[in-house]
Amino acid sequence: MEKIKLLAIGALFLFLFGCLGAPEEKIVPTEDAVAPAQNDSPVEENKTLVGGDRDEHGCIPSAGYSWCEAKQKCLREWEEACEAPEEEGQMVGADKDEHGCIPSAGYSWCEPKQKCLRIWEEECE
Repeated sequence: MEKIKLLAIGALFLFLFGCLGAPEEKIVPTEDAVAPAQNDSPVEENKTLVGGDRDEHGCIPSAGYSWCEAKQKCLREWEEACEAPEEEGQMVGADKDEHGCIPSAGYSWCEPKQKCLRIWEEECE
C-alpha cells in the first residue's frame, strides 16, 4: 500500500511539473513571410480627418453638430432641443408666428386652407 502511495505521488509530481517544461518558442515572422504593402490599392486614401470639418459658426457637422440661432451655440439636436430659453413668466403656448399660429402647440400655417392647423389632425391640401 505504501508503494502505491509513493507511485501515485511520484506520478502526480511528474504530471504537475512536467507541464512546466521548457518555455514555448516565440514565432516571429521573417521578412519573406510578410506580404509587401500594395501601393496600387483600389481604395483611395481619405485625406480629410473625421471631425476636421467646420461650418461658418465653427460647428462640426460630421460629428452631428449644427448651429442653433436661438441658443447661439453649436449643438446636437437629438441631445438638446434648439429652442429659445423660456423667459420667466412666459406661458407655454404664448408663442405665435406671423399668421397667429402657435408652433409650440403643434400648429402651422396651411396656405391652401388659409388657417392654422395640426397636420396630424387635418391634412393641408
